Amino acid sequence: MSSADTIFDIVEPALMQLRKSGELSDFTIVSASGREWKVHKLVLFMYSDVLHRMSASTDFIEGQNGRVRLKDVEERAIEGLVRYMYCEVSNVSAADVGIDQDEFPRYCTELLEIADMYNVKGMDEYAMDMFNHWAFHDSFHSGNPQWVRKVVELTCKAEVAEGMWKLLVIKLTNVLTRDHSFDWEYVRELLALHSKLGEHVTMEFASRRFCRSNPLS
Repeated sequence: MSSADTIFDIVEPALMQLRKSGELSDFTIVSASGREWKVHKLVLFMYSDVLHRMSASTDFIEGQNGRVRLKDVEERAIEGLVRYMYCEVSNVSAADVGIDQDEFPRYCTELLEIADMYNVKGMDEYAMDMFNHWAFHDSFHSGNPQWVRKVVELTCKAEVAEGMWKLLVIKLTNVLTRDHSFDWEYVRELLALHSKLGEHVTMEFASRRFCRSNPLS
């Protein structure tokens, strides 16, 4: 270990190697279809007190059997969970994790749900970062109508988590308040088609106008 190395420089490659090799694995996560992921109780201890208790305590059937079946979780979300715990998260684009663009908002929501369900440390922020990186790049901020429409339609269709919804409202309001040469008929059509979003964007506009006119309130 050189003076420039940090503990993360040592631990992250080691975790990735452990997952790749399967060595010393002592617990198994199983999907509803029967797909298995060999994991380590120590890693579960690091990230999820819920999964660790299930794996380590003989008070739970999972601890007795050495395996847990996550029957209400999508396989891709379990794969995302394992990738996250074993530090295979340097890339966050849809292509990097093998998810179709049209499914990406729903995938991020699934990660948020599993993070909440099993109290996975930091995974909620990771999932939000993925969504932010996917949706709100230069094409969105510049007001590209094709990309703005795509993000709006896919996010509304996916019934995303509350935090993702709030982020969309804020980012869309930011774009619409800038000096862009928008086709406002197109904007009205988009917000009319997605009425819930239209209502929330309107409330965000109103809140900002109120704050500007009442700075001390």
